[in-house]
Amino acid sequence: MRVLVLGGSGAVGSEVVAQLRDEGVQVRHTGRGDLEVDFREPGWVEVLEGLRFDAVVHCAASVSHPWPVNYRALVDAVGVVDPQVVVALTAIYPGQTLRLPPEFAASWGAVNAWVGAEAKRRAPGVVVGVAVGPLSAGLSEGLDAQLLEDFERLSALRRRGEPVEIARAVSWLVRCNRWLTGQIIPINGGI
Repeated sequence: MRVLVLGGSGAVGSEVVAQLRDEGVQVRHTGRGDLEVDFREPGWVEVLEGLRFDAVVHCAASVSHPWPVNYRALVDAVGVVDPQVVVALTAIYPGQTLRLPPEFAASWGAVNAWVGAEAKRRAPGVVVGVAVGPLSAGLSEGLDAQLLEDFERLSALRRRGEPVEIARAVSWLVRCNRWLTGQIIPINGGI
């Protein structure tokens, strides 16, 4: 199996790359990986032309450039690569209301809507979203302290997640899942 990981050098993305490789999967990734791209540049997706991947995992995230990184990179990569499996990480579970920058939140809302629509179009392939809760590393480090305290107090596990916990779930979704599609799965410690 050949997998493209978008954003494979961040806290979660690097764990996803490592987990997939540990499972014997061939992985290429953007970020500080073998595919150097800038999602803000209009022609970035040209680097993918002619490459073949069975799956795309979208781990890239940005607060300062949400539309090109959080949404457009996913849509453009999937359009060029045409994989059978797509796993898109998102920062928001549908229906959650959080104190986040509006453009950042809206970009994840677009990803969530895209997952459902793309699953219908891509069948029999699968498209799944993973709504990630606050973690011990990565973008979560920039969240408001009160928001993190509230999360830990209200979550079933009373703690933030670890990037490797997300990576294990993503690895299973990429390698094994062929039934669950068009859904956003919350992996957030029970909030």
